[in-house]
This record gives sequence, C-alpha cells and structure tokens, in this order.
Amino acid sequence: QLMHLVSREMPELSAGQAADVVVDTLLRGVGTSS
Repeated sequence: QLMHLVSREMPELSAGQAADVVVDTLLRGVGTSS
C-alpha cells in the first residue's frame, strides 16, 4: 500500500526512488520527534 501511495503522490520518482522512499519511511518513521 505504501508503494501505491508513493507512486500516486510522487509520480516524478522512478520505481527505485519510490522504493527508497518507502524503505526510508519504514525505517525512520513519518515526521520527527522532539
């Protein structure tokens, strides 16, 4: 589902770049904690 969301919201990214975004999101989470 994340790949689908990224591909829909960021169509300018290649498949590899979209995968990087998804992996980074899974590893680091969304947003920042203070």
